Amino acid sequence: MACRVFGKRSSTEEPAYTVIATLGDGVEIRHYGPRVAAEVAARHSGGAGERTHAFRLLFAYITGANTARQNLPMTKPVGVGAVGGASQRLAMTIPVATGAGAALQFFLPAGLTAQTAPVPSDPRVTLRDIAAQDMAVLGFSGFRHGIEVDRRKAQLRQSLTASGWTASGEAVAYFYDPPFSLPFLRRNEVAVPVERG
Repeated sequence: MACRVFGKRSSTEEPAYTVIATLGDGVEIRHYGPRVAAEVAARHSGGAGERTHAFRLLFAYITGANTARQNLPMTKPVGVGAVGGASQRLAMTIPVATGAGAALQFFLPAGLTAQTAPVPSDPRVTLRDIAAQDMAVLGFSGFRHGIEVDRRKAQLRQSLTASGWTASGEAVAYFYDPPFSLPFLRRNEVAVPVERG
């Protein structure tokens, strides 16, 4: 636990990607392969209380609240973003994404698909297949409250101007460290699906 507070990274699985371009301001264009995410939609505002509730439902799913009563390894990041993202509804992975009208996502370990992953016991948890996609990603440390995340999303979109890349969906936030980690050591990202413009 102390290692996570002080920013020491664990060997927790993360979705694989390839960096295909680097823009100014630390923005990377990454190609992610297909992934599966477990997802819980925010009921109202997507506020902190709802995110905590969604996190508990997702954590219960990966610790056995599924028809196979199977424990799944935790992955990172946790995604917070628009419900259903830019792809069809099916599966889960992490990071967790959040926001108004948003969903919290855990990405499932590599090798699982929406068809092979255990079925959630709670109908509020859905599985979503996420197709392979290119994403523009901006990393940052520090606080990850709504105002800061919105500021970073705007910065990311500004970096795409005249870059040859165009946003093709809603921006999401990825959180790699637990909330009790020291803010200046946290790894956070904002990301948006992109296409060559």
